[in-house]
Amino acid sequence: VFKRMVLENKAASAIQTCFRGYHGFILFVVAKFSAVQIQACTRSHLAKRLLKRLRQDNTMALQNAAATVIQSCFRGYRDYTGFLVKSFSSIQIQSHVRCYQARCHVRRLNEEKQEEERMIYHLTKIQANWRRYLVFKRMVL
Repeated sequence: VFKRMVLENKAASAIQTCFRGYHGFILFVVAKFSAVQIQACTRSHLAKRLLKRLRQDNTMALQNAAATVIQSCFRGYRDYTGFLVKSFSSIQIQSHVRCYQARCHVRRLNEEKQEEERMIYHLTKIQANWRRYLVFKRMVL
């Protein structure tokens, strides 16, 4: 019974460790995503202000440069958010797989323990019957 409690405590600790790591990662991703959003808004604001200045100059070359800056910022932001989504998804998948593996391991350990208990029960029965036979044999002879 004590070994089982220790085993269950270890399994619970492993699951809690996975959850705490996952929860910490989620907090990190949210903070990182928020920082990226703020940076994106700032860049957007700066790009819009630059575009306004460029429109005032009314030169085609400057307008093209502003469009290039905006496109560059947008593409960088789009690629980065795509990376974050893929990274988050892969980490979630890994977390679920590890959790599943931990549950399977605990289940296997429980099955092995039950099999061992059954084996001990049957061996005890055989031993008891053998001793009963030996006593009977001594009594009869």
